[in-house]
Amino acid sequence: MTFTTSNGSSKEVPCHYSDGYSWIVIQRRYNGSILFNRTWAEYESGFGDPQIDLWLGNFFISELTNAGYTVLKIDLISFEGDKRRIEYNFQVENQTNKYKLHISERNFSGIDSFTASNLEMFSTFDNDNDKSKAKNCAVDMFSGWWYADHNACTEANLNGVHWPQLVNDKRGVTWVKWKGTWSLKETRMMIRKP
Repeated sequence: MTFTTSNGSSKEVPCHYSDGYSWIVIQRRYNGSILFNRTWAEYESGFGDPQIDLWLGNFFISELTNAGYTVLKIDLISFEGDKRRIEYNFQVENQTNKYKLHISERNFSGIDSFTASNLEMFSTFDNDNDKSKAKNCAVDMFSGWWYADHNACTEANLNGVHWPQLVNDKRGVTWVKWKGTWSLKETRMMIRKP
């Protein structure tokens, strides 16, 4: 699908069909072949391969949510083969506001780890916007994300280090309220209009 932004530029965005909807894939972790410890500029413009590991780009994610793509679905797969799916109301502000996150769970899953980052700005190792005065969470966690100044920076670290096997390390691809700090095998973040 081709998406045209507010400034008139176009981008091909990857789609995935599930649950009777066509979703735009904004993040994918599959095999760890693409490094996610990237600069602010790289996270802004996007990087990766939609069939493997992908970050669509903060600019495009913000533009899409402002165009009404405000339902977020996250698919999680553990190394043990367990699967979970969670849906959120999702909005990302623009670059001026450091891609501030607005998020709330749509249905009670019992394992929500993302709303802890509500109202947080995006951070990378070269652009520290988290509220921690003692450290840059993006440096500690080896990835860009909406880090919060509690719970060891984050309860969800889907852009963390993609370990090739099950590892207990908070810097990995983790979802604390489901598997603690044990690494996940695969993740996918997708958005659609309500």
